[in-house]
Amino acid sequence: MLKNDMQDLKIIAEMKDGRVASYNFDLMFDGILYSAFVKCYLPDLYKKPTQDFTDFELPLERKIFAENDFYYLCSKAFFESDKENRQDIEFFNKRQDLNEAERFLDDSASKKDIVDARGKYKAYRNALVVRYTKKIFWYARGIKSEIEKLLNYIDAIGSKHNIGYGKVKSWTVEESTRIIFDKSMRPIPNENGNCLKRIRPPYHYFKRNRRCDFDL
Repeated sequence: MLKNDMQDLKIIAEMKDGRVASYNFDLMFDGILYSAFVKCYLPDLYKKPTQDFTDFELPLERKIFAENDFYYLCSKAFFESDKENRQDIEFFNKRQDLNEAERFLDDSASKKDIVDARGKYKAYRNALVVRYTKKIFWYARGIKSEIEKLLNYIDAIGSKHNIGYGKVKSWTVEESTRIIFDKSMRPIPNENGNCLKRIRPPYHYFKRNRRCDFDL
């Protein structure tokens, strides 16, 4: 992709009910586009187990900082909320329907024979950090039309979409004034930096770790 096609952009997600769950609220924009790219162009790969990952040609400008190493010019998430930095702990539960499981037991067994204190039938109650926000903003340097196309494939962000968190009502991509992608915007690789961060998607992949400067 040609740099001449790139623009500085502000991306806005208007949320449906404002609840976003995550274990890391950085929610980097290139991670969102990475998922959208696979859904759009390579749907057979989506959620397919793999031992390695590919750097797809996302519609974002790359910043090369070492031989064969780069990051994208895009930001972490910025939140608009009624109360500044409002966060809560919520809980989600999982319990197997043992009455249903009993149908598959041998005639001589009953649901009392199903071990529900451990293993795959164990019930659990997990804590989840939730942030409340009407809108989420990101900044990026990229190709506006292609980013708008890919965002059509993203209807939720963060964690636990299956139980209603992170649902997106609409996306807007606007042209922006010149953006400086410094450590207030995203992790910037620096061998003397203040933290270890993953610098590009997929963000759960340990090989993306680099020492960085970042405003934590």
